[in-house]
Amino acid sequence: FESVIWFAEQSLSIRVSAFESIRGRAESVEPMHYTAFGVRLSLLLLILLLSWDPVVADEASDEVDESAVLVLTQKTFSKVIKRNKHVLVQFYAPWCGHCQQLKPKYAAAAKALAEKGAAAKLAKIDATTNPKLGKKYEVEEFPTLLWFDEGKVTKRNPKIRDTGEIIRFVVKRTSPSVMLIDSANSFSKTRELKFAVVGFFRRKDEEALNTFREVAADDHINDYFVVTDDELMEDEAVATTPKIIFYRQFDEPKVRYESKFDKKSIETAVQAYSRPAVVELKEENERFVWENELPKVFLFRAAGEALGSMMLVAEDKDFAGRYVFATAGDEADPELGSELGVNEQSEKPELFLF
Repeated sequence: FESVIWFAEQSLSIRVSAFESIRGRAESVEPMHYTAFGVRLSLLLLILLLSWDPVVADEASDEVDESAVLVLTQKTFSKVIKRNKHVLVQFYAPWCGHCQQLKPKYAAAAKALAEKGAAAKLAKIDATTNPKLGKKYEVEEFPTLLWFDEGKVTKRNPKIRDTGEIIRFVVKRTSPSVMLIDSANSFSKTRELKFAVVGFFRRKDEEALNTFREVAADDHINDYFVVTDDELMEDEAVATTPKIIFYRQFDEPKVRYESKFDKKSIETAVQAYSRPAVVELKEENERFVWENELPKVFLFRAAGEALGSMMLVAEDKDFAGRYVFATAGDEADPELGSELGVNEQSEKPELFLF
């Protein structure tokens, strides 16, 4: 790692801290100076070589109302998942810090869904006292979330860790994966969404439409729509089909998908365009950062050349859609900086990857 720093000049000063997780120990690399090109190359090396997943457990409150969460055992498990068409089951361990953090959020989601009359149940089971079930469903980490449709696991470990994410996941899994846009008014409302994936199809496009539906069914985060009306297509300047357009309330508001019409390619594009190139870390943007399995690159005290350099990297074709780039300012979770080891005494930008 040291060998790539020799070319750095003094035009940009950024403190970059990388972390190694070795036997539970995290060691910070000394501050270094980078040019914009240096930052780009260093990010690439960090992404290839390093990863760090900090775990900070908060003590769960004894006052959590879990009345809407079904508590399962070896004896009741099969009955519950067979009697209910849709069930989200959390396999947990009492000593697990992440499970303790999830407990109040999971309970709140269960209560909210029950009050709305959702067609799904939220349940949990202690995997330490019911080891046979843990083994049967190959539970190797905690918490493990399994989604059951009519008694069968159809989704394993969705990345949902707060109340809103859980509710959204359940609603998406129990609703049509794709919604039809049949009027100019409904199209107008679709454009007002933060991010929407709209597919344009004619009768000849049955195979492409099925692919689109598959992508939508596997995506518990984003909203998918279909247009089959010729007048609406003309309004959007869609001459040939199948066609996909991403409508966004950030960066470029309308992006046409021009790549292969296969499931993997579409999923990659959705992942790339569903969030800003650089996300500002604050509550309303949390899903852009955390509702994915991508590596995260955080820039604290982002300004001037440091921010410009991050933008260049984030918009680069080799990085876009493969990593989450975010700036952390006053509205970011204050605990995040503490967990990552941000130097509060420094005034220089600091870059972190995990």
